[in-house]
Amino acid sequence: MEVYFQGLPQGLSQASFQNGLQGFMNVLGIVDWSCQVHGRKDFGFATFLHVSDANKFLQAHGAVKPHKARLRIFNRPVYASKGKRTPDKLAIQHLRYHMEQRATTVAKPVSNHAPVLDNMRSIDCGHLTIDPDGDDLVFVPQCTLSCNLSISSCTAKFAKRTLILKYNNGSRVDIPYESVSEMVIDKISPQITLILTATPRFFAPGNQIDRSMGKLDLEAFGWNNASRVPDRMRTTHLHGCDEHSKYVAHCLVYRLTFWQNYNVFDHHMSAVEHIDVVACSRFSFRQLAPMPGSTDFPSAFQAFTRRTNEIQAVNAVPFDILFQVQALVRNIYVTPKVGIEILDYMEASFTDAKRRRLPPPFSVKSFKQLFQKIPYPSPDMDLDRLTSRYILDDLVGIETSGRSHSPFFSRLEKERSARQSWVFKAVVTPTRIILQGPDLETNNRILRKFPDFTDNFLRVQFSEEDEEDLFFNPNVSNDMILKRFENVFRTGIQIAGRVYGFLGFSHSSLRSHSAWFSASFFDKDHKFQTYISIIKDLGDFEHIRIPARCAARIGQAFSETPFSIHLPDHGITQSYIADVKSPDGKRIFSDGVGTISRAAALSIWGVLPKSSNRATCFQIRWAGAKGMLSLDTRLPGKQFCIRKETMEKFPSPDSADLEICDMSSRPHRFLLNLQIIKILEDLGVDESWFLRLQKTELDRLKAVTKTAESTAAFLHCHDVGTEADLPKFIKRLNKRKIDYRQDPFIRSLVESVILRELRLLKHKARIPVRKGVTLFGVMDETGYLEADEVYVTFEKTYQGIEVPIDHSIRDGPVTVTRSPALHPGDIQIAYQKTPPSGHALRALRNCIVFSQKGIRDLPSKLSGGDLDGDKYNIIWDPDLKIERLFEPADYPRVMAKGLDQPVEKSHMANFFVNFMKTDQLGIIANRHQIIADKKPEGTLDSDCIKLAELHSNAVDFSKTGVPVDVALMPNFKPRFRPDFLSPAPLTKVYDLGTIEFMDDPANSKEDEEDAAPNYQYYKSEKILGKLYREVDEKKVWSSIQRSASADGPSIWDQLLGVVDKELRDLRLYFAINWESQVEMALTLKEGYETIVRDLQNIHNPNTTSGLSELEVFCGTVFHRSCKPTRRQRECSIKIREKISEVLTWFVGELRSGGVGLAAQADDDTASVSNSSTLNGAATTSADKMAARLRAIELCLACVRVACEKSHAIGGPERRGRRGRRGGEQMKSFLVVSAATLLRELDRYRFDAEEAARRQMLREGGGGGGYTGVRGRRR
Repeated sequence: MEVYFQGLPQGLSQASFQNGLQGFMNVLGIVDWSCQVHGRKDFGFATFLHVSDANKFLQAHGAVKPHKARLRIFNRPVYASKGKRTPDKLAIQHLRYHMEQRATTVAKPVSNHAPVLDNMRSIDCGHLTIDPDGDDLVFVPQCTLSCNLSISSCTAKFAKRTLILKYNNGSRVDIPYESVSEMVIDKISPQITLILTATPRFFAPGNQIDRSMGKLDLEAFGWNNASRVPDRMRTTHLHGCDEHSKYVAHCLVYRLTFWQNYNVFDHHMSAVEHIDVVACSRFSFRQLAPMPGSTDFPSAFQAFTRRTNEIQAVNAVPFDILFQVQALVRNIYVTPKVGIEILDYMEASFTDAKRRRLPPPFSVKSFKQLFQKIPYPSPDMDLDRLTSRYILDDLVGIETSGRSHSPFFSRLEKERSARQSWVFKAVVTPTRIILQGPDLETNNRILRKFPDFTDNFLRVQFSEEDEEDLFFNPNVSNDMILKRFENVFRTGIQIAGRVYGFLGFSHSSLRSHSAWFSASFFDKDHKFQTYISIIKDLGDFEHIRIPARCAARIGQAFSETPFSIHLPDHGITQSYIADVKSPDGKRIFSDGVGTISRAAALSIWGVLPKSSNRATCFQIRWAGAKGMLSLDTRLPGKQFCIRKETMEKFPSPDSADLEICDMSSRPHRFLLNLQIIKILEDLGVDESWFLRLQKTELDRLKAVTKTAESTAAFLHCHDVGTEADLPKFIKRLNKRKIDYRQDPFIRSLVESVILRELRLLKHKARIPVRKGVTLFGVMDETGYLEADEVYVTFEKTYQGIEVPIDHSIRDGPVTVTRSPALHPGDIQIAYQKTPPSGHALRALRNCIVFSQKGIRDLPSKLSGGDLDGDKYNIIWDPDLKIERLFEPADYPRVMAKGLDQPVEKSHMANFFVNFMKTDQLGIIANRHQIIADKKPEGTLDSDCIKLAELHSNAVDFSKTGVPVDVALMPNFKPRFRPDFLSPAPLTKVYDLGTIEFMDDPANSKEDEEDAAPNYQYYKSEKILGKLYREVDEKKVWSSIQRSASADGPSIWDQLLGVVDKELRDLRLYFAINWESQVEMALTLKEGYETIVRDLQNIHNPNTTSGLSELEVFCGTVFHRSCKPTRRQRECSIKIREKISEVLTWFVGELRSGGVGLAAQADDDTASVSNSSTLNGAATTSADKMAARLRAIELCLACVRVACEKSHAIGGPERRGRRGRRGGEQMKSFLVVSAATLLRELDRYRFDAEEAARRQMLREGGGGGGYTGVRGRRR
């Protein structure tokens, strides 16, 4: 039943209305109700699940005749009466769902009242520094915003995740707790000093906004009330304090002063300390007035800039070192005064080194480690740590230590440098420019053209203050922030005497809101390189008059291409071939794919890593062409063929190198997702098929920790620690009766991967289909396949290990689709047809081959796919029974209006910023999911069909420049969502990787000021809702946590004992002299852990705290809510790539006995005849045995060193800027060393047994015993 309320205060928020009614509901004992307020109007509704509750409420508070109110909300009379509308079905479903959830959930106490401090007197923005006349840490205010109680009173509310400073004139400041390093409560005065790691978010009142703006974005977000426009706008500084704009980028200390009596203030602060949302301390800072050139930041920063330019002008210090010192100051690690002192020291050191012809005294690597050691200023710290003397002493120590193991690093970097370049970076936020890097990033054509000048290129990220995507809120205008971004594109970024201007961006970087900038320079041929010359050398873009399309074409040069081959060096030629079209010429079957001969493919294999040197399909960039090349064994010689119409996007003379973006080196598992599951349901697939697949995966996850075999198989399936042989290490431990679960790190590592997969299973419906695969798509060049026929081919093993894909595919019907799939016609049936033995198609691997015959090509039917690098999903499960199919979508091509002049970089920059503002891709996809669940027809509903078309247009927006017309988006009520879209319970990663579930977000009250829609959830009766409720993640999580007994010796003590016993059995105990390798082991340990710590900070999406060692080793950034941000997903991909490189390098060092020879062709599956060498060094059996012995010695030394260090660790902690403790003991070095030790020990035993067996055969069955490699028979 529904109750109508008249007379509400206009502008009342949803949360305030609910809070106003909550007390009345509590008195009446009513719990199953919800309310809704209509924007700026004075009426609202409450929906009751039980009619009796509604009548009870009206009996107590309903209006009586004559017009008389019996209810007051916020001191206003409100008239309640029985509603005339039929209660919203979704609202009733939500209340019933909430009631069922309440019945199965243990209630937890909730604090409804966040501490609020009224009557704020002023806000001071400044910085902390050491008193020049003393040894105290003092606060230097640079600007002050006073609060007049009668005009602009302000309150400070400690809400759930944010400290909100709210003025009665509508302006406000948001300070997320994650950005607070420390909150210092004054011991005497009612003052709070906030030491921040990122700038707050500032807002101006809504009356500052053009009221005609904003409606577009609101409608896109699902707000149907056309009268609603943004209530406030983001600003770049404190509203009402223009002076603050001069200091906001460099001063991250804010002091809040209140009018309150100190006892009242102290009571509130005790409450804040109790809720434990930020780190608190109590201290009284003295205040010091700014002194020009010293404690005054602007004048000191100007002096620092002048000093930098002076040094740069005479080239006294290398640019990469100047960049680091600039980052120290601009990122607020040190004051400008300390920065000048560091510059002076650098100038003197480099000048002296040049005079004495010595190597550079300091490296960028040392500076990057220095960043991790510099702490935020704090009242409890040793203030010497903020001085230039202390910082430079740290730098000298780091440099000295680094030189001792530089040979090991140099080998790793040499391997990386072939496909990566050092990239300098900048992050542009609404208030600051943060400098980062240089970091090794995958090469692109531009960086490859100028390998010795990469410091003249800058990768620029445009983001929020916390470096995430700019936050969109339907009640907030971002126009001022976007104008700031436009200004950066227009004026460039000044760093150490250089000005970096906009250059271009790739398609993927556009979606991640990053672009490339460059500074002018003279190249190795003394040619002056500018924006114009760089772009001109790429190709001819004069004929392209659409900014988005021109940017996309130029962006091909910025695509990441880790591998390249210089064609003239290998005698590879190129030619053009015609595209294959339908009989009427309207459809192109070969859209984006060319061919390559076997001889040319063999040359490419030579530049690829071993794991990829059997690929037969390559995603490429060449000159102005892009797309795929598929192997055609019929082609003679060394050649590849390009299709000019669909592959060549612009003419280019830069044709000497063929660049490889990706390749078909392995098959990929196919996992269902929310969109595909919903379409399959609408195609008539029985729900039992989905539930069976989900149960299979759920049972697998539950069984992972039951046996070592299942754990090893699980880790290998998810590619965790495979470079370090971790899966086999667990089996080798089990063979020796050692339970890996006794080690907290390994156990937590396994459990964290299980939790990741469990949460994806529940909240994303990522269900593996064993009789399914994901592959690149190419075309049948031979004409063998008929219309609607395909040839699916994939390898059964990858790097010697069976892939987790069923190999039972047979000729006959298969289901083919592609993500993202929104239209019901995006899933089609094709027919697998295997060519006869010896046919040219049989040479292809890990791809799906589409026919070139028919009226319309199949790829274009699947979400508008093509063959320039798209991947397709194939299912051959006979239990998947589709009852009906639908015609695929055939959307008209969106045509953009071109300019009447050549496209200039300003046009492309404007498009970039406009894309940030108007990209609606995610909003459309979410709305499609919600409507598909609400409407009986599902994805067949006309609203969903329309949204599928809009989604297709939104995907093409980055190329066409035509944004989606949000006026065409179907109207719907965004308030109610199906339960499978509800937020996941939060998790937290503790030390050693321990993971715990936090309180359910449903038990926490949202901030009243949270202007985003307050979603309510109902029980979905469709398959996605059933799958969601089938997984009780907390229950499953509890069941898999099988901890072994912690009593008794550690697994490492057991391991050392077992290894000693095995060495004796092999008669090697006295031959192994691991003590001689201790020094090398210590060097390797320090080097390995330095690299891992760098990864913890370099690839950390949160600037205020480093990643855990567990996250780095797993290659996954864990997210508390199971909904990782785009930046977190990108960081996971990059860190997975980096840790793979590091582990491969480190294991190679161990297996070579430290001589730096890369491991080759000697995996455990190889036979003795194929393993005549170890690590490329041994050439005889004796040499091989000696090499293995060296490896065992080094591995054993590493294990013993790591074990001793873990026992001896201690001493005072030194917390750095990112929260990483200097004394923290890392665990993965020990794990990798031990895994390699058992691997080499087992291989030595195998080789020794084989040698003994061969000797017995030669001696006719005689002989016996092992002969030590050092000539002693034991």
